[in-house]
Amino acid sequence: MTERPDRPDAPTFLSEDAAHRLLARAVELDSRHASDVPLSKLREIAREAGISNRAFDLALEEIRVSPSPSVADVQVASEQTGRWSRWQPLIRNVGSFAAAMILIGTVNRFTNAVGTTWPMQHAVSILANVLGAGLALRLRGRVAAFVLGVTAIAQLAEYPMHLVFGIATVQGGPTKWALILAATLGLGAGVLSRKREQMRSGLATATDARAEMEKTESHETTDPQSRTLMLHLA
Repeated sequence: MTERPDRPDAPTFLSEDAAHRLLARAVELDSRHASDVPLSKLREIAREAGISNRAFDLALEEIRVSPSPSVADVQVASEQTGRWSRWQPLIRNVGSFAAAMILIGTVNRFTNAVGTTWPMQHAVSILANVLGAGLALRLRGRVAAFVLGVTAIAQLAEYPMHLVFGIATVQGGPTKWALILAATLGLGAGVLSRKREQMRSGLATATDARAEMEKTESHETTDPQSRTLMLHLA
């Protein structure tokens, strides 16, 4: 007797691509249903755990009513996360810079209220800039920390000149910008040098690990038992 399909309109033959897709879908459905737990088994487990049938039925009703997250919901959540990740560095830097400026302004207002001399005010201002840069680094605002670090270095270079030659010296826009430019170049060179050193250290570590792996493989190949086995096979 010729075997008939379950459906009269079902195709007798399938293409190779359709056959692969059919088998893959069948495996997916089988694995999905294989992981399902019967309600009777769950009810028995709940009863053994001391859970009443009424509580189990209420929980089951809530599970059936509450909608499961759809693929569209997951895609929307993923897009929102990606959008936030794009704006996160800007928000972090702006927030850390604002926090540092609040700290610096508070310290400067305190020194002005106390009525200290200009050398003390200048020293406290430098310290406030350094603390602001540290706060920005703590908040992972690297750009804000770099700007505050440049300002602190420029003020630190200006401070001894004021102490030696007087507060009226090293003034004016061109002089200030020259100090800021020098501080920017110096700090930038330091950051680049540090990153280059980290890259070299990472490459050296990877090279050492690869050499150790090759050494281990070579040792396993030249092991006496391995040589004996190779001789027997020969």
